[in-house]
Amino acid sequence: MTLTVSGKELEGVYQPTQNPCPTVEEAIRKMKVPEGYEVRNFASEPMVVNPVAMSWDDRGRLWVVELYEYPSGAKETNEYQKAAGDGKYRPVVKTGPGSPRDRVVVLEDTDNDGKADKRTVFAEGLSLATAVLCGHGGVYVGQAPNLFFFRDTDGDDKADEYKAVLTGFGLEDRHELLNSFTWGPDGMMYFTHGVFTNSKVRRPGEKDEAGNVLNAGIYRVKLTATGDAAADPVVAFHEVYADGTSNPWGVDFDAQGNAFVEACVIDHLFHMAPGGIYARQGGAPENPYAYELLPSIVQPDQPKHFRAAYAGIQIYQGGVYPGDTAGHAFFGNIHDNAIHEEALEPAGATFKARPVRDFLRANDGWFRPVSIQTGPDGVLWVMDWCDKYPCYQNAQANPEGVDREKGRIWRVCYTGNEAGKRLAGLSRAPGWKHADRRGMSAAEAAVAAVAGEPGARRAAALWAAEAAVGRLADGYPEWLAGLAGDADPVVRQAAAVAARCWGHGGGLTVGMKAAPGKDVMPLLERLVGKSAEADRTLALAVWMAMESEVAVEPERYLPWLAERAMKAKPLSLALTYKTARRLTDTRRAENMDLLLGYLEKIKGDDVLTAHALDGMLKAQEAGALKPLKYDAAGLFAVWRESKAEEVRSLAGRLATLWGDPNAVAALMAVVLDEKADVAKRIEAIRTVRRLKSDAARAGLLKLLGQRTPDVLTVE
Repeated sequence: MTLTVSGKELEGVYQPTQNPCPTVEEAIRKMKVPEGYEVRNFASEPMVVNPVAMSWDDRGRLWVVELYEYPSGAKETNEYQKAAGDGKYRPVVKTGPGSPRDRVVVLEDTDNDGKADKRTVFAEGLSLATAVLCGHGGVYVGQAPNLFFFRDTDGDDKADEYKAVLTGFGLEDRHELLNSFTWGPDGMMYFTHGVFTNSKVRRPGEKDEAGNVLNAGIYRVKLTATGDAAADPVVAFHEVYADGTSNPWGVDFDAQGNAFVEACVIDHLFHMAPGGIYARQGGAPENPYAYELLPSIVQPDQPKHFRAAYAGIQIYQGGVYPGDTAGHAFFGNIHDNAIHEEALEPAGATFKARPVRDFLRANDGWFRPVSIQTGPDGVLWVMDWCDKYPCYQNAQANPEGVDREKGRIWRVCYTGNEAGKRLAGLSRAPGWKHADRRGMSAAEAAVAAVAGEPGARRAAALWAAEAAVGRLADGYPEWLAGLAGDADPVVRQAAAVAARCWGHGGGLTVGMKAAPGKDVMPLLERLVGKSAEADRTLALAVWMAMESEVAVEPERYLPWLAERAMKAKPLSLALTYKTARRLTDTRRAENMDLLLGYLEKIKGDDVLTAHALDGMLKAQEAGALKPLKYDAAGLFAVWRESKAEEVRSLAGRLATLWGDPNAVAALMAVVLDEKADVAKRIEAIRTVRRLKSDAARAGLLKLLGQRTPDVLTVE
């Protein structure tokens, strides 16, 4: 489909900058960074053009995807787009005149002066390639509909073979494709994906229905590999890590393994917990049983950044900048031609974002940051698309809407009071982000992980070991089990996330959904008992761990919940509402019997009762579902006499849906009562109209014959 955009529509958010592109030297002079920092250029055109993704190998060389074919793609389908196949290796496609122009290049600084002086084309002939990541002795490349693994078998830095390791990625929205590959602290590959592109991610050869639905969110892949120089990675498993946001272009982790993304259009910054379901720009989450969407970590009183196009995020852990930057989030603003810096302050099970400063202001409209990463030298590297046009709509409006000749990669160096000083070369920095993934013995991993350092440094050592190992043949190691009980919460959390790499859920206090087949009851016991304050993130994490089990084994979970419900508020309020709603959503009458038994046990608590009734009523919007055997007359009698108006109202609406004539008459009286609160009359109308009975129709016609407020008439 071609989108036609008029000249008028190219104003405002689509307006191109009016000045000519500055030279590298002019661009640096225009840039403003905090005192003690300076911007240096690593590469520019023609060394690099249209850069969109980058990754370092274990030699400190920079691998870059050049996206010439954005946004329309090549006119003809290239061979790589046909290669989902069976996941077996194929020879790299030979290219010639007219071939798709996207490519993967390797940039090197051979004389150690901080600038790239050697360019090698590793792979070409790609179309709409959007991501790259070094690992397992080769290079992963994202080109929808596939995630490829390329390898060089003869050591000449040219791709010789490739295979698809995953397929099913959508192509609907060309600036929301799979993007921003990164290794997580657990040794898995993570990446982001936009809301208006629809994917069914699966292994090559699997049927569409076997795929995981992916639109907005974070995806992760566990890859195992065999061999040394030329590895053969296999997808052990893959899943949606967290659902929601809009068009995130980048994911990164803090020292404790918490994931963060920047988002466009909606709020700009999210902390995304494993299994979390978050606010989104459009559409609905794949799992309909969360019953809520978690918010961003942007505070209501936080000043808004200019416009809304963000790309690239990095939680700084490079150890080279002054200490006041450690753990801060740095992310790019394409419209504002800037890099913003925000602090992440713990808030219960999540964080609050606090703006710190504009870390870099380009003061030039050509600066388009699309990726920000901490390099092997410990400083932030900024990939600059470098284009006078800010939006993909520009390119769809006219063929000249994307510059095909420019691209820049900047390093933001810290020199203190020694401006212009020579910095150390691009040696590999410690930590999990730049560790090899070639295999390591359990003994070596144990030595690295229990290095004797406190807190975050021990966690970082564990991440490094985790990244190096990838998988262990000797199973879940005892030393890791010991770390799960460490006195330092930072180390405990790191050990919990690391345990997932071995498929072990023991001690997992984060990411409970990531322990399939494990009994989560002991963990729920601990969390429910410790939840003294309202915490939406924790409450949703507990619920997502329970949800599938509640639907399958309600007779086991309801007694457990009833026993603890009146002791562990407010968490139990959320669990009570969602449990009642989920069991009603099963549309099984026997589950209504179980729910009424639960309500019998908590009938002395009006607040809990109201939450349960509210959940049942919400799910009954799909149609009335009565109990199979349970006689609810006694409970309704108790509820009618409740001192809580909310309990009386909710119980009356439920009784109405279940056909109780007295309840129908009482609710109809509310509908027709001109002195009653309008909001309560609207609630009553919504319940009565679902009855579809003669009495209900007669009552509503009578209301239409009265003089009523317009909102009631419309309802």
